[in-house]
Amino acid sequence: MSSRSIYLMHSIKSFLKYLFNSCGYDVRKRTHPGLDSVWDIKQIYAGRQLKTIFDLGAHVGETACSYAENFQCASIHSFEPHPQTFCLLQANVRRFPNVNTLNVAVGEKEGTVALHVNQFSATNSLLPNVNELKEGAVAAAMRPVGKVTISLCSLDSYCRDQNVSFIDLLKMDVQGYELHVLRGARRLLAEGRIALIYSEVQFEALYEGQAYFQDVYAELMRHGIQLVDLYGHNRSLYSALRWCDALFVNPSAMKAGSEQNTGQPPPR
Repeated sequence: MSSRSIYLMHSIKSFLKYLFNSCGYDVRKRTHPGLDSVWDIKQIYAGRQLKTIFDLGAHVGETACSYAENFQCASIHSFEPHPQTFCLLQANVRRFPNVNTLNVAVGEKEGTVALHVNQFSATNSLLPNVNELKEGAVAAAMRPVGKVTISLCSLDSYCRDQNVSFIDLLKMDVQGYELHVLRGARRLLAEGRIALIYSEVQFEALYEGQAYFQDVYAELMRHGIQLVDLYGHNRSLYSALRWCDALFVNPSAMKAGSEQNTGQPPPR
């Protein structure tokens, strides 16, 4: 390509970027970190295959379907505790043989617990809603409609019983219950058996006793786990950050490489 052609192409790209920016759009290459979590996960793994994915708070399978399409060699364990939502999850992932669905919630220990059911099922939580939700759309979605008793397990106990020795990607969408999940994964975290964590994190009060971003971040830092980026920012009427998704990486677990799922602990 001639220098004149290169200059012309650069000029066209610059003009288009200016045009979109003037209309309020931010035009960046997909390879820019923080735009697409699946893309970033693939880059972190640098061509290696993810073998084991845990999808906590699977809802109707939105994330499970995406992961099944993008990580076709992975065994995906999708946990959804709400009975009716679980039926929709099963129907939506039926075409993916690598997705295993479980009608159970994940927390600190095994047992039974009440699930607080809201108008919009994606906001169901093991924690009750705060007394006052100020914004109309959020308040409507989180209007309580009842409770249902569900089963609870911990990651440590489930992985022990199912002989899962390493988790390449742990996705959490558990509506403020993140610290309970992490406390139920003490052994996995202490032994460096979770490589990536992708979790919704909260910046404003939605549930009683919920974990905030800083709580999740501090807990993961104790295990040498680092923040990669934030995605899907949801903001208030005044542009304050309310919630988003966060991707974390455990460098020591990533170094395990070929030791994944062999039953041997990764190098310390």
